[in-house]
Amino acid sequence: MKVVITGASGYIGARLSLFLSSIGHDVTAVCSKKIPQKKGWTEIISKFIIGDIRDSKTIDAICNEKADAIIHLISLDHHDSEGNPDFVSQVNVQSTWNLLDKNVANELKKFIYFSTIHVYGKNQLGSVKETQNVTPFNVYGLTHALSEEICNYYNRKTNIACTNIRLSNSYGEPVFFDAKCWSLIVNDLTKSAFVNKRITLKSDGSAIRDFIHFSDVCKGVEILLLDENSRTENTMHFSSSNSITMLDVAVAVKEVYKQKYNEDVPIFINENEEWVAAKKTTEGANEISNSLAKKSLIDFKKELKDGINDLFIYLEDQ
Repeated sequence: MKVVITGASGYIGARLSLFLSSIGHDVTAVCSKKIPQKKGWTEIISKFIIGDIRDSKTIDAICNEKADAIIHLISLDHHDSEGNPDFVSQVNVQSTWNLLDKNVANELKKFIYFSTIHVYGKNQLGSVKETQNVTPFNVYGLTHALSEEICNYYNRKTNIACTNIRLSNSYGEPVFFDAKCWSLIVNDLTKSAFVNKRITLKSDGSAIRDFIHFSDVCKGVEILLLDENSRTENTMHFSSSNSITMLDVAVAVKEVYKQKYNEDVPIFINENEEWVAAKKTTEGANEISNSLAKKSLIDFKKELKDGINDLFIYLEDQ
């Protein structure tokens, strides 16, 4: 299958480009500034497009590929999304519209948009399902919700099968070490243990999050690309459906580190308060349901400790 991936040099984009290319798909990688040079990545990708997603020439170049599928990953992050509203709108929303509008005549079969669970807002409790109303509380969540609606419109009005993936908190080793992924909580705590010999949480660790390994994300996308069934429910969660506290993550990192290196690393909560095993922190439980993904035979299997172990191996090699 001929696949175009926007944001291909980003954390998830680079992993998807590598994975889909390695299993035989013809991948065109869209990068904003330059082609990243990485042995085993650059050589396997069929073609590169360098350009700004706001530029009509970049959109035209993507259209000229006449791809079977487009996977759209370009988005400003939380911090940058709070900036100039025109810039944010062009990158996060207008690009989605332009990509779909310009490709209607190209017999594009599939369009996969990477959204976020942040469209639900803060403090979600109980089981969170895709049918729940979105209540974004920041520009990052709002612009993703708007792009989802654009996808829904083209899914209804055209022959393009548009899917919105609401991604929970991904983690795992990047293709490029300098990728913007080391602030991700699992990556951050694992790197802290490896480099600093201590695990530091800026809070009390009670906040609950859902974590999904990048390998499960890649395998899920592959299934969506190959799925020929029509789908009325075109928005789904990519999540583990097993939410845990950030302190639980820290403890898992500590346990894997002990097993690998036969050495204890301390956990600090609230930055400088050393945590002891007898002290626990809890918050209301929530679950990011992945039942719709499972209906499409997508099964997320990577265990958190296995992913942490892989991160330690990656850091050893750097």
